[in-house]
Amino acid sequence: MFGNLDQMKMLGTVAGLLKDKDKIRAAGERLKAGVSDIRAEGVSGGGACRAVATGRMRLESITLDPALAAGLADEASKPEAERLIVDAVNNAIETAQARAAEMVQAEAKELGLEGVIGDALKDFGDPAKGLDSVGKLLG
Repeated sequence: MFGNLDQMKMLGTVAGLLKDKDKIRAAGERLKAGVSDIRAEGVSGGGACRAVATGRMRLESITLDPALAAGLADEASKPEAERLIVDAVNNAIETAQARAAEMVQAEAKELGLEGVIGDALKDFGDPAKGLDSVGKLLG
């Protein structure tokens, strides 16, 4: 019973946004700018490998400790060195995704859609594009 009431309230919120398309476009622009500014560092091997990913889920840099870099030349150490690089990159991307999702949640809350758009868009690889797509759908 309460699920239908919640759905009706959410539809009312969405209908209100349809009347104010500029508000959702502005939210999309804020998200684009905020996500573009994200830089997230991932670390592995106790700091032997550091990777930086952007909010657009692009790898910006990798820094290797000299000992780890030397391990890439040694066939016996190479698999471990490669694993540390992958771990640092994945950690950086996960951190960037989490920060972008937080921004999406904040914008969704501001729009009164915290439980709808925020949950749907946090899974996008690029949350700013996701909110922008919603804005285009709305008109």
